[in-house]
Amino acid sequence: MNEGLLTFFQELNRGDEIVDEDTIQVATPGDYTFQQDNVPIHMSKATKKFFQQHRLVVMKWPANSPDLNPIENLWTRLKVKFHQEWEELGQERMSRDFRAMAKYTEMLKRIWKEELGEVAMKLVESMPRRISAVIEANGGHTKY
Repeated sequence: MNEGLLTFFQELNRGDEIVDEDTIQVATPGDYTFQQDNVPIHMSKATKKFFQQHRLVVMKWPANSPDLNPIENLWTRLKVKFHQEWEELGQERMSRDFRAMAKYTEMLKRIWKEELGEVAMKLVESMPRRISAVIEANGGHTKY
């Protein structure tokens, strides 16, 4: 977590200094809440201690609530579009070859930029409504 999560938060806190084409600004520096579900590793003493030590705000999560993570809505779209395009290219098998991985990366970035970036922002913007709906449903299922 030190290298992944803390680096991510440090990047957010840098503000507008450096933003590359792969960056999607989803929070104002210093104004964010970390969201995770109740998977056992997320609830471990070590994980809780890490967040407390680094003064990171973590959203309280109802035990049996629906998965509100906006990325879940995008994974399926991204996978479907990627596989459609892959088949259209006439490619038969996926490969772990370095050149193939580079090609996959470029395809995924392009699909994200051309087709999913706007959807991603709408999903992020919908978070207050999603959270309110879960609170209103006492942690139960919602239309989201």
